[in-house]
Amino acid sequence: MYNKGMSNQIVVAIFSLLMLPGLFFAFIPILPSLGYMISLTLIYGLFFNSQNFLSGQELLILAIVTLAAFLVDFLSGALGAHLGGASKKSVAAGIAGLAIGFILFPPLGGFLGLFLAVFATEIYLNRGERSALKAAASSVIGMTVGTMINIIIGLSFIALFILFALSV
Repeated sequence: MYNKGMSNQIVVAIFSLLMLPGLFFAFIPILPSLGYMISLTLIYGLFFNSQNFLSGQELLILAIVTLAAFLVDFLSGALGAHLGGASKKSVAAGIAGLAIGFILFPPLGGFLGLFLAVFATEIYLNRGERSALKAAASSVIGMTVGTMINIIIGLSFIALFILFALSV
């Protein structure tokens, strides 16, 4: 349990530092960057929140931020492919390619898997090489933009955690 001799500020600083690897996880598709951060927040809440430094409403806000990051992670590549003119089948294939690429060639195989799956599906559907290349490149661009958004969300999460945990 919470040692009364250890100040909350020190515990919050330690947990905030432990969250920093989550920012690096955002660079690798499918890794749960904010899932890691919310897990640390829940551990803090269970073991160090005896004086209610984090309220239920604040935990809910952090959970919503985490959900937003999951949605960005899941949808950014698909949205990029769609905006690049990819068909629904190519978008679905891209999501599968992302997962397979990540499993076979971690950590960056997801980008390659997404690109190749969208490109191959567009070629298979007789969309033409130029159109297929545009759709595949757009999917990777979308995923890259999503990664940058997730880093911003991750920084926001850490800032909110510190703000919530230190405000009494």
